[in-house]
Amino acid sequence: MGESSVVPTQGSSGYPRQKQLIFGCYVLCTGIYAIVSFFLQGSGAYLKVADKYCENASDHLCSRPDLMAFEAGCFIPVFYVAFKGIMSWHVAKTAHSMIPKTPQGRLFGYLEEGEMICAVNFAFQTWNFVISLPTPELTSPIILGHHLLAALVAWCGLHYQYLHYYGVYFLGLTEVSTVPLVFIDLAGYFPVESGSWFDTFVGAICNPLFALTFTIYRVVLWWKVSLLLWSDVRQVFKTGMVEMYRPGKSFVLYIFMVCNTLLSVLQLYWFGIIVGEVMKALQ
Repeated sequence: MGESSVVPTQGSSGYPRQKQLIFGCYVLCTGIYAIVSFFLQGSGAYLKVADKYCENASDHLCSRPDLMAFEAGCFIPVFYVAFKGIMSWHVAKTAHSMIPKTPQGRLFGYLEEGEMICAVNFAFQTWNFVISLPTPELTSPIILGHHLLAALVAWCGLHYQYLHYYGVYFLGLTEVSTVPLVFIDLAGYFPVESGSWFDTFVGAICNPLFALTFTIYRVVLWWKVSLLLWSDVRQVFKTGMVEMYRPGKSFVLYIFMVCNTLLSVLQLYWFGIIVGEVMKALQ
């Protein structure tokens, strides 16, 4: 298929095909959140919370089951899209072989795993946005804005059948760095004894793995893939192929371009923070 000029399409919205996956993600994430929250009520006696997350606590045995529940709820969908992204982009390489290596192939070609990644990432980002609202530590405008932008990109890819190739990368592969970040965040919320197995796991494995994968997938390759995306979009507008493949829906590409620009700037902002933290650690 990758050597053919025929662009595989499904035509209709991907939501009916993926609605069970979407609602399953909502149920799974919410279920995990509820279970962890319930069983960790009053957990301050055995699960120490960092002081800055308990500033308003009247009891020295402060507990924050909401923070643990949030990270637990995030892990499975993040791991799912990251795994799907790795398999499609690097291992099976279906993202490169199942569609033509042309602008129209990359923008309009149908990929089952690309559609599934769009579905799960949409569910995850919308769930993440809503579940974060009651928790002050999770409601910075930048973080909430990121959730909304990512959800918009995922929904447009799913509903309008755009960018399954690019969705594998931007909605799947870039989440590889989020997997170790879950454990890093947990170590920040719930500090453990120095030298313990979890402290070693986070310090020796998760921290360098996060920095490395963020640099690769959210900075270096992000810009390479983004430039190809912009080039493809320019080409399909120039040749009129956008109206041939998605008549009346060319506006979706403008949405993608705006979101890509904002998210690209955000990656550089976060990368600057990461570099600063690495420099502090090396001093």
